[in-house]
Amino acid sequence: MRFFPHIFLCLAALLIGAPAQADDLSDKQPSFTRIAGKCGGDASMPSYSSADYAKAMADAAKAIKSATKEGSRARITAIQNSVARLKECMDEETRKFILPSINNCADFLNEYNSFSARADLLMRTGKITAEDRARAREMFRKPAMDCVRHMMTMCIDPTNTRTVDFVINVMKAAAEFEFILSYGRKTGLEGLLITKDPSKPKMTFCTDTDYACRGDKAACNRRINQIKAIMQTYLDG
Repeated sequence: MRFFPHIFLCLAALLIGAPAQADDLSDKQPSFTRIAGKCGGDASMPSYSSADYAKAMADAAKAIKSATKEGSRARITAIQNSVARLKECMDEETRKFILPSINNCADFLNEYNSFSARADLLMRTGKITAEDRARAREMFRKPAMDCVRHMMTMCIDPTNTRTVDFVINVMKAAAEFEFILSYGRKTGLEGLLITKDPSKPKMTFCTDTDYACRGDKAACNRRINQIKAIMQTYLDG
């Protein structure tokens, strides 16, 4: 009767140990084989630095020299295949987009602006298409919505220039995702229901303001129009 539990425990131990053994084997592979097997342009694949690729290429060159001395044609071919894949991956890395860590609205704005600048450059140089950019941009949709929703739970101080400018910049970036709605042109019962509905998050001021603005008149008017439009925004649910 004790035989079966003993066998079961042995099998369980083998199964539990299998992934670790597989990882050990992967770690023992030459750098060029290991990276070539895992790299790629897809965001789900690991990313490697220029230094990682440089080391892998150097290791491959040494391995080819060793295989040539041994006269191992099959090994030389395998290494050359890995090198070819490494070169493809190095090019794919330049077009790869990975969502960075975003913990607040400042993170969202900084990272999204960096993404937009890089994506625009890649489009101008023909490395990606507008469709590629649109797909990559979707990574920022949830952080954008989380940020706007958070801002709408707090009031905006209209006398704090830095805060107002930050809100304007965040809303301009988030507006690209088209989830921010406006009740500015809604009238009658529809407009009243939106403004009074507590389930619809809305942007609000902490205090009243007369929108006074010092400086260039055109710049002031542009900024005032922007913030007035933002104060008429809401999220549906």
